[in-house]
Amino acid sequence: MVIALFALVALSASALVSIYKLTVGESGGSQGRVEASVGLTSAFSHPLPSARMTDINGQEIANDELTRGRVLLVYLTTSCEPCAEQAKIVSRLSESAPPGVQIYGVSFERPAQVATFVREFDLKYSMLIDSGGKLAHSLDIHYFPSAYLVEDGMITKAWRGVTRDEAAFRRQLLTGN
Repeated sequence: MVIALFALVALSASALVSIYKLTVGESGGSQGRVEASVGLTSAFSHPLPSARMTDINGQEIANDELTRGRVLLVYLTTSCEPCAEQAKIVSRLSESAPPGVQIYGVSFERPAQVATFVREFDLKYSMLIDSGGKLAHSLDIHYFPSAYLVEDGMITKAWRGVTRDEAAFRRQLLTGN
């Protein structure tokens, strides 16, 4: 009986640690896990779920803004070092992106916190706020940073983690290879 009780306590503690890592993060920071390296994790075709998004100034972004043409959505958190690295990489990419490719960073943190992040890293693309993390939940995001290529309303590619090979990321994003 005592052994069974200890086993139950140990199992409960292990479950609590797993839940903590999923909701708080391996780094102890924002929700989700921090991923250190990136790869094209999947190529598929799923519609982008509808979500209410605002910019960091509180202006609502029309859903069709995210579903028209080619759009890269990069989920970042301000307390995640790999997210800061990815933010800088995406900023360089945005400066040379061809016409017709829209790039947005997305966070579910407070707008003021995100605005500070934008200024600190001199980001060259717009940051959006996913109010209440509704789109993140719909996309089942558990890793930060995560990126999604949306083409005419359909998610066609997903990446997670920090880009280690900018040229490959650029090629995958812009040409599909």
